[in-house]
Amino acid sequence: MKIAFNFSLIIILFFFSGNAQTSYESYFRSGNFKLDKNEFKEAIIEYSNAISINKESYEVYYNRGIAYLAIESFDLAIQDFTQTLKLNPNYTEAFGNRGLAYFGLKNIMKH
Repeated sequence: MKIAFNFSLIIILFFFSGNAQTSYESYFRSGNFKLDKNEFKEAIIEYSNAISINKESYEVYYNRGIAYLAIESFDLAIQDFTQTLKLNPNYTEAFGNRGLAYFGLKNIMKH
């Protein structure tokens, strides 16, 4: 009886861990699809869902930063590009886009 219980627990844990990965990938792919269609606010929601499952993926922070940049939410874009660089310091695209976000923020502050 105890062996069957432990085996069932292992199967349940495997199912849920696989489900989390699948959900993360689904949200990430959906965000990418929406980003490609210029549905930026919807992409942000999908990427945020993906981040709630996996906070260690620099790609999802980067892509959400791109979506924030596109809707001129420069402060949020800067946060995401900074997180991207914390997770992957060699991701040079994040440096460039963070610079664009700082430039956009500076222009807004002037007006």
